[in-house]
Amino acid sequence: MADAANNSFLSLNPLERAKLFQKHLKEDKLSQTQIAQKYGKSLPFVSNTLRLLQLPELVKEGLMSKTISEGHARAILMLSSSTEMVSVYRKILVKSISVHATEEFVRFTLRRLRR
Repeated sequence: MADAANNSFLSLNPLERAKLFQKHLKEDKLSQTQIAQKYGKSLPFVSNTLRLLQLPELVKEGLMSKTISEGHARAILMLSSSTEMVSVYRKILVKSISVHATEEFVRFTLRRLRR
């Protein structure tokens, strides 16, 4: 990829990247593998970036405003319920917890929900 295009890509926030990848999927009919090759990224990077679009709107807003990091958002995506996602998002805001602590809390929540 050309340096100018790469710099432009790198300046996008995670949700803008996800929307760009989604556009390539829908409009350009590219596969995730082709998108990964086009941007010099791994297939897991592309698929995980696309998953960000599944976040509830409130959490997306937090990611866009940099209230939470992409790492926090990916941890939140381990949950399947929008209600649980928003609950964890609010916990992150109130307690200012790290990505690692968020991942641990989500794993604990998942174990609790499975009982």
